[in-house]
Formats: sequence, structure tokens, C-alpha cells
Amino acid sequence: MDGDHDIVRCEQITEWVLKETFQELYYAKVALEGMVLKPNMIVPGKGSKTRATVEDVARAQSRF
Repeated sequence: MDGDHDIVRCEQITEWVLKETFQELYYAKVALEGMVLKPNMIVPGKGSKTRATVEDVARAQSRF
């Protein structure tokens, strides 16, 4: 939530982190069936010059 990034950048980084996380879990042979994932909210940073609407956030979240 800190920073001046926009919602698009947050979404890009979230996607990268999730892909990397699940790839490493796969390599480690972790059983994913019982896992609970607490994802972050995809929102612009507090210092962003652009604001996101509730609809923007919901749309971004729905991809994950």
C-alpha cells in the first residue's frame, strides 16, 4: 500500500509474486490441497497520483 504505484503496477507485481510462489511450492512438492492463501489487495499506492474506484479494485481482484 505504500508507494506511488498505480493499480496496474500493483496487479503486475501481484501476478508475478503469485506465479513465483506457486512455482517454488510446486518444486518443493508441497501439497496445495490444504493450503490457505491470504492474497493482498490490488490497489494503487498511497502516494499514487491516480485513484481507483471500487469497481476498478473489484475487477483487478477478480483475476486472482
